[in-house]
Parts: sequence; structure tokens; C-alpha cells
Amino acid sequence: AAEAAAKLQVNRMQKAEERAHAQAVHQARIAEQQRIAAEQRRRRQEAYERARTEHEAKLRVLQSRKRFLQDVMAQREDRKAKAKALRKLLKQRSEQTISFHSK
Repeated sequence: AAEAAAKLQVNRMQKAEERAHAQAVHQARIAEQQRIAAEQRRRRQEAYERARTEHEAKLRVLQSRKRFLQDVMAQREDRKAKAKALRKLLKQRSEQTISFHSK
């Protein structure tokens, strides 16, 4: 009976060790999966940051081009307005001259 009890005790200890080993393997597998997930998150974040900086650079280029073109258009409108005012002034002067000499 003592021998059977001892065998039973040994068997229980072996099963407990096997369960502990299985639990340790399971925990190691979970830790590895978490490490892989964290690495994937880090890579995705890096790719996002890279894409964002590239997008912002392109946006800055487009904004500077737009500003430049707006400045060019404003200068062109200004020149056109000045030329129009000058033509009007010259026309008035020539009309005044014609009017004066026709008296």
C-alpha cells in the first residue's frame, strides 16, 4: 500500500511538472506573439510617419507653387490695371489736345 501511494505521489508530481511545463511553453508562445505584434505595430508606425513626412513635403511644394502663381497673377492684374489707367490718361490728353486745337 505504501508502495502504491508512493507511485501515485510520483505520478501526481510528474503530471504537475508536465502541466507546469505546458503552462511555461504557453506563456512563452504568448510572449513571442506579443513581441511580434509589437514589432508589427512599430513598423506600421514608422511607415505611417515616413508617408506622412513625404506627403507634407509634397503639400509644402504645392502650396509654395500656388502662392507663387497667385503672386504672378496679382502682379499681372496690377500691370493690366496700370496699363488701363495709363491708356485712359493718354486718351484724355489726346482728346484735350484735339479739343484745344480745334477751337
